[in-house]
Amino acid sequence: MDKAALFFLLALAAAVPIAAQPSTAPVRRALLVGIGEYAEPGTPASANALSTRGLGNLEGPVHDVESIRSLLVSRFGFRADDIVVLTDGQATRAAILDAISRHLGSGRRGDQAFFFYAGHGSWVENSRSSEADRRDETIVPADAARGVADIRDKELRAPFHEMLERGLDVTLVFDACHSGSITRAVETGLERSVRPAPGDVADDRAWPAPPQDHPSGRALVFSAARDDQKAREFRTESGVSAGAFTWSFVEALRETPGGVPAEYLFQQVRARMKARGFEQDPVFEGGDARRREPLFADPGGARFTGTVIPVLTVGPGAGVLVQAGWALGLARGAELVSLEDRSVRVRIDEVIGLSRARGTLVAGAASALGEGTLLTVDRWAASAGRALRLHLPPAVPDAEDGEAVYRRLSQLRTGTGFRWVEDPSIDRPTHLVEWDGEGWFLAGPGTGRRALGVDPSVEAVLSALQGQSGVRLFVAIPPSSELDSAVRREFASSVSGVALSDAVQGADYSLVGTVVRGERKYYWMHRGVLGPSGTGGLAPTTEPAGGLDRTVARALAVQAGRLARAAGWLALTPPSSGAVFPYRITGFERVDRPGRAGATDTLAWGGQYRVILEAPRAALETAARAAIDGGTARWHWYLFAMDRQGNGTLLYPRASNQPNQVNLLARDAGERTRIAVPDGRAWLFSPTATVAGARDDFATLFLLASAEVLPDPVAVLNFTGVGSRAGEEAPGGEGSLSAVLFELGGGTRSSSLSAPVTWDLQKAPLISAPAR
Repeated sequence: MDKAALFFLLALAAAVPIAAQPSTAPVRRALLVGIGEYAEPGTPASANALSTRGLGNLEGPVHDVESIRSLLVSRFGFRADDIVVLTDGQATRAAILDAISRHLGSGRRGDQAFFFYAGHGSWVENSRSSEADRRDETIVPADAARGVADIRDKELRAPFHEMLERGLDVTLVFDACHSGSITRAVETGLERSVRPAPGDVADDRAWPAPPQDHPSGRALVFSAARDDQKAREFRTESGVSAGAFTWSFVEALRETPGGVPAEYLFQQVRARMKARGFEQDPVFEGGDARRREPLFADPGGARFTGTVIPVLTVGPGAGVLVQAGWALGLARGAELVSLEDRSVRVRIDEVIGLSRARGTLVAGAASALGEGTLLTVDRWAASAGRALRLHLPPAVPDAEDGEAVYRRLSQLRTGTGFRWVEDPSIDRPTHLVEWDGEGWFLAGPGTGRRALGVDPSVEAVLSALQGQSGVRLFVAIPPSSELDSAVRREFASSVSGVALSDAVQGADYSLVGTVVRGERKYYWMHRGVLGPSGTGGLAPTTEPAGGLDRTVARALAVQAGRLARAAGWLALTPPSSGAVFPYRITGFERVDRPGRAGATDTLAWGGQYRVILEAPRAALETAARAAIDGGTARWHWYLFAMDRQGNGTLLYPRASNQPNQVNLLARDAGERTRIAVPDGRAWLFSPTATVAGARDDFATLFLLASAEVLPDPVAVLNFTGVGSRAGEEAPGGEGSLSAVLFELGGGTRSSSLSAPVTWDLQKAPLISAPAR
């Protein structure tokens, strides 16, 4: 972020038009800490922390802070001058502790204190601790490379305990490894973890209890991962590095309507992380009453429930710079209107980053637009994002050589205690053997990256895996030179919306070869399931294709188009507008026998399920209020699922006479907090294994709600086997939501189309396994 934009953020006050507040009104204060640069230039070698602790730099924490700050100001009415930001070298141990005490601790009863940390997490030995593991979890300050001590969890307890004693509401968010107990005893990406600090703190002082255990019950703690898990970074659809947890947290905050309890917000964060395939499990703790309240209490009774975007500058030629970007879901083609004069309209021409975009005044008087003018989104546009990246691994001159290595190493199927993985999409490997263009190598936990030479032997692999347990081994057959050429030719002539890459870094999928029932086949495999540090999870893969090189290349091209469409749906985020659909997917109910599962629980194969939608009464009231202001009382909703091959299937409504409309202003709307889909004793779906031999299965469930009726939902939401819809006529007409969704991810014009903002989209994982 440049200095001018940063200065504006810090100078901006009361960005959200809430009611005038008396001097005694509650104040929201935030302290945001993001540390990506630990290896400072000129750090003395004597500190040695860079080498002894593995204290490397991270890419995402500063972006995380920028995303959170943008959201707090534009969505939740935080005054910019009540937000203190410490990034990189500013975030020393002393500065962090001082800001907690002086800034967050300056509040009074009823005020809200919000603390966010993104960076490395670690631990230090404490031989005198009363905790069983004799460890204190830590956050790692920027000056740790100079030998400065980490900030221990117990040190954080004291100031937050004092705030709770004085009646403040406290919210703590940690995106770091070991954060699951930081206040208590993906895509492969950078891990936010370093080796423990040296020494033994030997501290047996009587520290206060963790904030979430304070008798007031007014503290909430969100953590990126359990104690035994890694917190990871990944590259977002916009190409920005971010914490997997923070980005999911930002999306959930941006899209969750007002009045929704914090515990439901956390469910949405978990669901997003599962849907993206991240293995880490976030942790949420706090008092029961506070868990059932909205994350940020409304201090002023604001009527406006959408996102507010301030104008930074107005330049010559009607050029406008606004303080919003990817973090708020803004995209090229979106249109903004002034809150004071809705005839003033700005169209976004370019999204510059997480919190800035450039547009043009297209309607209204230029004199009504100036620095500080508050805008909101009136027309939404789908983000073009980045092209789906498909990795073509180095080829071998003769595919028979690669298959020969595969068959030789398949002797490890028996007598070794290892599990041989034939299809990593249904049995995720721990260790991977691949060809890098010069030789074969083995990678996995306990082995690192071990060279095996140009003609690896069984003995070499056994030696590298000596002493390892629970090994699941996959050997990837590289493409031949002929297949490599055929794939490149096919993609050059028939595929859009994807990009082939020779580099594995940043790739979404890799071309993988294996032997299925005696025949060599190739398919696109999500990088998340390849190797021990991948994400696993719900990203779709494709079915193996075999035969002649040109036949395989053609099948891979068709499958790539399907993956691009699936990726478009998975990356799709709805607008943050004043229109609110209050119902959320909260779980599944069995019809064939008693049983209830949460939104991220595993369902049983063969079970008959219906979907449960719920809306807290406060959320219904907020939605009804927004409906009166915006004329969006009637909402139509649709449920559809996308399977592991990226095929979409409309689940509800299946018939024109099925009720799928909610009138938020109906007499009983304020009482109808639960909807079963379908109602009665009917069931909606029954999960089964879609791949033979799978130990589990997955899909993604979507709830699409819109004030605009989809004229042909089957055409929009059923996309089985469809790679691209270029040339087909979209239902609904130009400028409709149907037209945008119809072309989503197909490499067509969707990135230039806009639609009304009166719609919502939710995603939940459908994970299933054999009944127990």
